[in-house]
Amino acid sequence: MNPKRSERTNWSIFGDDIVVFQQLSKQYIVLNSTARRIFELADGRSSTRSIVEHLRQEFDAVPDNIEAYVTQTVEGLCELGVLEC
Repeated sequence: MNPKRSERTNWSIFGDDIVVFQQLSKQYIVLNSTARRIFELADGRSSTRSIVEHLRQEFDAVPDNIEAYVTQTVEGLCELGVLEC
């Protein structure tokens, strides 16, 4: 799966977090710093697996369950229409 940011979203950065507005559902979604990074890396070219590897390299202390976290986050953001999968 190569997730990408939906064109039907707008977003603004607030500190370490990002607020995403999904235009179809008219929902605001607040992403924490890790989910924000996943959102930023979802460019349609990078697979979920490559996003996991990128986060492992980017952060010094990555939890063992990062792969499950990334997968769950991507799936959740796809369900909300924030990402296209």
